[in-house]
Amino acid sequence: MREGAWACVSGMPQFGALAAAEAGIPLELALVPEPGPDWPTIVATLIDGVDLVAIRPPGPISPTVASRLAARARQRGTVLLPIGEWPDADVTLRRVSARWEGLGNGQGRLRRPITEVQADGRGQAGNRTMPRPAGSKPPRLRRRQCW
Repeated sequence: MREGAWACVSGMPQFGALAAAEAGIPLELALVPEPGPDWPTIVATLIDGVDLVAIRPPGPISPTVASRLAARARQRGTVLLPIGEWPDADVTLRRVSARWEGLGNGQGRLRRPITEVQADGRGQAGNRTMPRPAGSKPPRLRRRQCW
């Protein structure tokens, strides 16, 4: 995203803003944890004022509603990032694998997560491995005695 862009997360009450901040994600975002039954209207309003809208619909979405929201996002220049099933999506992202780097055979420190993501759909499809952004801190872990 461009410098100064805003994002919104909607329909994800479990979204952890603190975890996102610790992962190096700037918190210039809005959070609508539970948009309610009129969520398409709320998402349309967010599309009008935010650069990126991540939405998890509360249930199955009709192709008509999906098409209207996608058209509105295209018209406004907003990135619409649906989480879960979305009819006729341009690109579908799927996590292929996830692992931690740095942990050896019973020793070492977790340094960063490595996630492989596969993209399918119109445009460019393929796989990409995404490490934690360079220079970002690993998550804080509390020590616990195991025995």
